Amino acid sequence: MNRVKKIFYNKLLITLVFSALYCSHLEATTYKTTHLQTRILKSGKGFIAFDGGDSYSLFDISGKKIRSFTIPDGGVNNFALCGNDKVLAIASRNELSLFDFDTSKLKSSIPIKEGILNISINANGSLIAVSTRSGEAQIFNTGSAKLIQVIKPDSDKITTVALNANSKTGAVLLHPKRSVATNTSIRFFDISTGQFTGDKIDGHALLHYSRDGQFIITLSANSRKLQLVNVKTLEVHPVKIVDPTKVRAVENGFIVVNHTKNSYRGYFIDFVSKSSKVIWERPYNSKLGSTGLRRADFLPQGDLLVLSNPANRTLGINHRTEEVLFNFGNAPASINSPINKLFYTILALISIMWVSILVRKRMHLKKRCL
Repeated sequence: MNRVKKIFYNKLLITLVFSALYCSHLEATTYKTTHLQTRILKSGKGFIAFDGGDSYSLFDISGKKIRSFTIPDGGVNNFALCGNDKVLAIASRNELSLFDFDTSKLKSSIPIKEGILNISINANGSLIAVSTRSGEAQIFNTGSAKLIQVIKPDSDKITTVALNANSKTGAVLLHPKRSVATNTSIRFFDISTGQFTGDKIDGHALLHYSRDGQFIITLSANSRKLQLVNVKTLEVHPVKIVDPTKVRAVENGFIVVNHTKNSYRGYFIDFVSKSSKVIWERPYNSKLGSTGLRRADFLPQGDLLVLSNPANRTLGINHRTEEVLFNFGNAPASINSPINKLFYTILALISIMWVSILVRKRMHLKKRCL
């Protein structure tokens, strides 16, 4: 009897050891967080990721975690980095927080009682603009956190604001307070005076400046097609892309994630030059899942795509070569490799076999005792 019990407990111990080794490997190779937003640094040397909780993490461009820092309470609606990666702005519903990105220290918190719709920070990080739910735009000095200008239209409401790289001008997307969604317009303003320049572009529903500030890219609310507009001449250059899901300014143009309804692949990544020509187009790598494109960002050169998807992974991929450069998350690539899959399958079979033997031995022991 004692010998049977000893064998039983030895086998139980072996099973527990196998299970502990398996769980410890999972713990060592799994990130606890799900990155809901990612943003590549303007320098292209790394990226930050928001995990949906109370912190951001900074990674180098190989996917190695460098540091994390805590964000203020109240949730995160939007965030922006200046062109020299010195100031990180995080917007909650009613508060704007400015961080020194090198030290992760909070520089200042600016209450926005009207509520925040979007934010835009200039190239050197000295100014930040906020569009509010009251329909106006407020511009602050990031060093002193003081309000220096308010842009307020007479009859329309501002839904989006963008600052030019020259730090002297900006643009806003206007929506009539009592009108249909297609009746929108874009107007430019002078930061020093807060006055509109009189230049007006009607019927557009999207607003991004190019990196050099010479062009804006817009979306026609009627045709749903992209258009490039020369800021000085207001000359419009149509782009043959309909209903894009994401637009990002990169060097010498824009990256556009384009949903093509007539395509069996579904999504394309396009590079649009400042001459409004589509220089190249790549079918989106279907293995990564299309929904991640809404959370994607690109290197300044437009090559590297960093995205998060509902499978709880953060991936870096050169979408031209389809080479995956890093892959981590709650389902890490190391666990999903063929060798590890085989190892875990064998380990699981051994564990099942040991458990079945132990159960049969235990049942046999009970019968003998009876």
